[in-house]
Amino acid sequence: MKSPKQPKKEAMSKAQPIITDNNGRDDKGRFAPGNTGRPTGSQNRSTSELKVFIHDFLMSKAPDLEKIYEELQPKDKVNMYIALSKLILPKQTEEIKHNNEPDLSDLSTAQIIAILEKAEECQ
Repeated sequence: MKSPKQPKKEAMSKAQPIITDNNGRDDKGRFAPGNTGRPTGSQNRSTSELKVFIHDFLMSKAPDLEKIYEELQPKDKVNMYIALSKLILPKQTEEIKHNNEPDLSDLSTAQIIAILEKAEECQ
């Protein structure tokens, strides 16, 4: 025996939102049909405010960074350089190796410091 055909349910993405006066919510405060909530990737207010605070703080301290950097030991200069690079450069999702680039993973800290010092002399 076949069951009687029921109308197909519309997918949530095709459903039209119900117009409400409560910011897309029903009488009980729940999201109304068709309202998927916050857009993907959007930040909540406290995260945005914290990012602005950190940005403003770092920008106010930026003139002091050069002086602080010059007073550091070579090893600490490398650590500072790496830490600041992580804030600026995008995160690498996969390891990329090119045939013409040397493999630096086997270098010691002393060798890296020597390379950086030579690079500073060239500037």
